[in-house]
Amino acid sequence: MVRKDEKYHNRPQLPVTKKMISRIRQRFQDIADKPIKKVAEARARKKKRAVEQMTKAKKKAQAILDQEDLSNFSKMKAVRKAYAGTTIARPSKTYVVGTTKGEKGGRSSFGVKFVDKRMKSDKRGLKKAEKGRKKNKGSKSRQSKRRKKR
Repeated sequence: MVRKDEKYHNRPQLPVTKKMISRIRQRFQDIADKPIKKVAEARARKKKRAVEQMTKAKKKAQAILDQEDLSNFSKMKAVRKAYAGTTIARPSKTYVVGTTKGEKGGRSSFGVKFVDKRMKSDKRGLKKAEKGRKKNKGSKSRQSKRRKKR
């Protein structure tokens, strides 16, 4: 059984040159850089809807501000309500962890932040320590209150 599997799966490795690998990588990079047509169309539709929503909200807000019988507070409240849900969402940053020290983003570095693994773990540790400090503060004050009562 084992020999049969080995005979079937164990194939000789073909020699691959660096030139061939770089050509394959370049081809995949070209494919990855080009946005897919349907995705681009969907993004455009979404953006169009958001812009239309924003223009409607602006018109509504202007109409509210032009009314003179309302107080400033009620005007601000109405304008806030008109603009609710119209914020255009921007894509958040992508964090790339564990890159080499001198590496910088190339053409597609928009929205990408290179961070060091050490930096992330330090930040996590600081958060944990701060959380611990907050817990301890409450318990110390209780202890001091108990001592004062005695």
